[in-house]
Amino acid sequence: MTVNLKGKRVVLCEDEGVVLMHLRRILTRAGMVIAGQTNRGDEALDIVAKERPDIVLMDIELVDMDGLKATQRILEGAAEPLCIVILTAYTDEEHIRQAWDVGACAYITKPIEPGAFVRHLEQAYETFQKVPKKEEGGD
Repeated sequence: MTVNLKGKRVVLCEDEGVVLMHLRRILTRAGMVIAGQTNRGDEALDIVAKERPDIVLMDIELVDMDGLKATQRILEGAAEPLCIVILTAYTDEEHIRQAWDVGACAYITKPIEPGAFVRHLEQAYETFQKVPKKEEGGD
């Protein structure tokens, strides 16, 4: 069984306008709320910190910064665990390995087909929710 994404808040980090429009359409049809969007890594850090979304969709190619670097910086500064999904055209093993190394919870390749994309996103979020979270102030 997969989770329902309805009402989940998402931040989109994508440098291609057409892809961004396509993502907005798919996600809003799935009942998700677009909490913010940017094509820049530095803005992504600010938006994610301010909006505290449920999911971040991160392209590797951004205007000012590699999306993997932005992912790493977001996760290093996050007060709580965050589900960041890499969404990219890169299919090589090196980029995939780097995504896992920086803490991404899923890696989805473009081009995307709406139904399959939403299923992948549901699976990624479900997996993210099952990961034990760090306990605060343990002894």
